[in-house]
Amino acid sequence: MRDLGTGITFFWELEEYIIDNLDLIDVIEIEPQTYWIHSDRYRIEEGFEAINNIPCEKLVHSISLPVGNATIDEEQLSLLKQIVDELKPQWASEHLSFNKANNSNEEFDTGFFLPPYQSEEGIEHCVRMVNRLKSMQLPIAIETGVNYLDYEFDVGDGEFVSQVVQRADCGILLDLHNVWTNELNGREKVKDFLAKIPLERVWEVHLAGGLEEDGYWLDAHSGSIPDELFEIGKDVIPTLPNLHAIIFEVYPSYVNDIDYSIIREQLMKLKQLWRIKGSKKRVNKVRIEHYQSSVQYTEWLDTLGMLVTGQSVDNNLARRISKDNAIAIYKKLIRSFRGSMLIKTLPLTSRLLMLTLADKFNELLEEFWSKNTPKQFAADEAKAFINYLDIDLKYLKEVLAFEEALLLANIEGKSTTIIFDHEPITILNSLAERKLPEDVQEGKFRIDVLPNKVVYINEDDKIVLYER
Repeated sequence: MRDLGTGITFFWELEEYIIDNLDLIDVIEIEPQTYWIHSDRYRIEEGFEAINNIPCEKLVHSISLPVGNATIDEEQLSLLKQIVDELKPQWASEHLSFNKANNSNEEFDTGFFLPPYQSEEGIEHCVRMVNRLKSMQLPIAIETGVNYLDYEFDVGDGEFVSQVVQRADCGILLDLHNVWTNELNGREKVKDFLAKIPLERVWEVHLAGGLEEDGYWLDAHSGSIPDELFEIGKDVIPTLPNLHAIIFEVYPSYVNDIDYSIIREQLMKLKQLWRIKGSKKRVNKVRIEHYQSSVQYTEWLDTLGMLVTGQSVDNNLARRISKDNAIAIYKKLIRSFRGSMLIKTLPLTSRLLMLTLADKFNELLEEFWSKNTPKQFAADEAKAFINYLDIDLKYLKEVLAFEEALLLANIEGKSTTIIFDHEPITILNSLAERKLPEDVQEGKFRIDVLPNKVVYINEDDKIVLYER
């Protein structure tokens, strides 16, 4: 493989910044599922191919087909292959985690990456799933995951990664922030983890920032690389003989809150690390070992998945896991992600509910979450919430219909006519300004929501409110 250099995770919000900082950005890493649309089928959003115009190397980092899942979604795998064929990365990566489980034979999303059960059965299963990803006809690397649980598996953290990649003959995406996070939360120390994995299989390294919450250090991709982690990177990077890329991970939501100069500082740190890569090559002798499996693999997936999504489950394994304090932090993180999905997808509806219901809005969300499992795509989460809402609230019917029409236009290309019982411009502008509408004229008012524009038709003329 060719060396790609240093870079950053790609989001459209960062496009202009990347173009302006090509002296520090050699490669961008794309999370393809963030550019997928799901209705009756999965498809790639319009304009995705424009990513190829950015003059950087490309890597693909999948976030919906983790190798710990019990099954693989063939439709998503096919779409991932389309992305790979379009961008032509040297390798693609996926997570050594799971995000789907079953409740009475009905599959559901967990809303968060969770740790697979580390055992002989777990190793064999993950190897099979890596081999399914290899059907895309390019090299596959698996990412070292975060595990907030205080649970002793049949196989240790480093050993588990080592055995999976050795048996599957694949690469490692070494997320140093993940491994460090695990150490800070009481799991295997970074140095012990690294002593157990085949360092020559590390093709890529991730570095990121995090934050502390409820006594846990979280892998939040939030801002600067901690100094201690950077020092770990200085020790580790030289020992990786086949390292081809170092990526800085940061979420767009945090980019909006920090100075862009801080991102440049992080990229300059990556360049420092890149200059010393492979200078102290080290090889760990790793043998294929065989272990016991004291817990059935799918029982672990289903039990942990149900616990963290607040479902009722009563078995011996559930009674053991439920004592772990990390269950509460997983629940909190999942609720946080689900809440942000709704607010992003239904911003005006969310504001109307928050302004009118105040603290009872959180109670409404908790009730919704207790009765509906997470959805992979924000639009699906929004649709479930729309179907769930059954409260009598002034303006809610109109605002909800308007935002549902926007979803249909964006996702399915459908046109919808909305009839407001109150003058819509005042309602929409007030909510956009985070205020409750006041003194709104009553009557019958029409808005046409089209795939490429929103048109307000008043008595005198047509007014284009939005045009893509």
